[in-house]
Amino acid sequence: MNQVSKYFGTPYKHRKNKAGKWVYYVHPFDLEGVRLPAISTGKTTKREALEWCIQQVVSGTFAHDSITFKEFTKYFWDYENCPYVTERIASGYSYSKAYVAAKRSELERHLIPEFGDMDLTKINIRKVQNYRSDLRKSKGRYNKPLSNKNINSIIGNLRTIMEEAKRLEYIPKNPLDSIKDYKVENGEKLYLPHKQVRELFKEELFQKHWKGNQKMYTMNLLSATTGLRLGECQALRVSDIDFDHYLIHITRSWGRQYNMKGPKTRNSIRFVPFPKFTEKHLKQLIKQEGKKGDQLVFSSISDPYNPVDHKTVSEHLYEAFYTVGLKESDRSERKITFQSWRHFFVSKVRPNVPEHLLRAVVGHSSKSVTDQYTHQLDLEDFDPVRKAQEKLI
Repeated sequence: MNQVSKYFGTPYKHRKNKAGKWVYYVHPFDLEGVRLPAISTGKTTKREALEWCIQQVVSGTFAHDSITFKEFTKYFWDYENCPYVTERIASGYSYSKAYVAAKRSELERHLIPEFGDMDLTKINIRKVQNYRSDLRKSKGRYNKPLSNKNINSIIGNLRTIMEEAKRLEYIPKNPLDSIKDYKVENGEKLYLPHKQVRELFKEELFQKHWKGNQKMYTMNLLSATTGLRLGECQALRVSDIDFDHYLIHITRSWGRQYNMKGPKTRNSIRFVPFPKFTEKHLKQLIKQEGKKGDQLVFSSISDPYNPVDHKTVSEHLYEAFYTVGLKESDRSERKITFQSWRHFFVSKVRPNVPEHLLRAVVGHSSKSVTDQYTHQLDLEDFDPVRKAQEKLI
C-alpha cells in the first residue's frame, strides 16, 4: 500500500459518469516525487480504484523518472478531463467547448507531431525558435501559408502547456518566457459602403434584394443595427426582446458544433438597444410566423426551437449583396460575410458613443473598468447608442 501511495496518492472523486456515479481519479507521481497530470481510474468505488492503482504499480506503468510531451498532454484541452481547464473555469475564467476543442485540434495537428516523443525537460528555447521558423514554411487550411496570427496561436498554445508543466514542477522554467509573438498587422475590417447598406434595406426594394424573405431581411437588419453575432441572432427568443424599452437581453448563443451554449465571453451577457426601424420588422416577423415565448425568432421552417442554418443565412445574404453590385468573386476576396455587419455597426457608431458604452453593447472583452460600467447602465445611458442607430439605415 505504501508503494501505491508513493505513485498515486489517495484516489478521489472527480467526475460523474453517464450513469450518475462518481468516478475516482488519481494524481500519479514519478520516481522523483514529481506529480503527473490527474488521470481517471475508471472505477466508481474507492476499493476498485485502489486495486487499479496496485495493478499499475505492479506493471511498472508509472515507474519512470521522465515524462514526454505527448504523455503530459494526453488530456490537455479535453473539456471533460483536463485538470487545467477545470481549474481555470473554477477560478472564474470562461472557456467554451468550441474554443477548447479548437486548441486540442491545434495541439494534435501541430505540436504533438513535433514534440510528442520529446521529454518535457528537453524542450528548450532553441528548439522552439527553430520550430517556429519552420512554421513559416508550413501550409494551413486551403493550402495557404500560415499567417503570423496562426503561428502566434500555435506557439501560444505551447506556451500555455509549458507554463502548466512549470507550475506542476515538471520543468524548472518555461522555455517560451523570452519568446515574443510575431507582429500581426490588423487587417482592414471590410464591409459594404454605407450607401449600399442603405440601398439593401430600403423597404421599397425588399422584393428585389431579399425576394420577399422577411426572416433573412430582418436577421441581417438586426445585426447591422445592433452588432449582434450570427450565433446570438440564431439563439434569440421572442422572450429575450423587451419591446417596451427597445432592448434585447443576450444570454446565450448558437454554435455549429455544440448547439445552444453560453455567450462568447462573460461580457457577452448584456442588454442591447435596437432602433424603431428594426423594431418594426421584428414585430412583423414574429406576428407573421406566430412566434411566442421561448420560440426562436429566426428558426428553421420545420421547428420553432431550432435555428435557421448558417448556410441558409449566407446563401441569402450573398445573393442580396449581388443585387447591390457586389460580385461573388469580390465578396469572397474582400471576405465580406455576416460578421461584416458587426464591423459595420462598431465602425459607424464608435465616433458618437463612449468607448465603455460601445464595449458594453457589443460584448467585447475589455479593460478591467468596463465590467463596472456594464452592470451600472440605466435606460438613459443607451441614448447615445440609440441616436447613432437611427442614422444607420
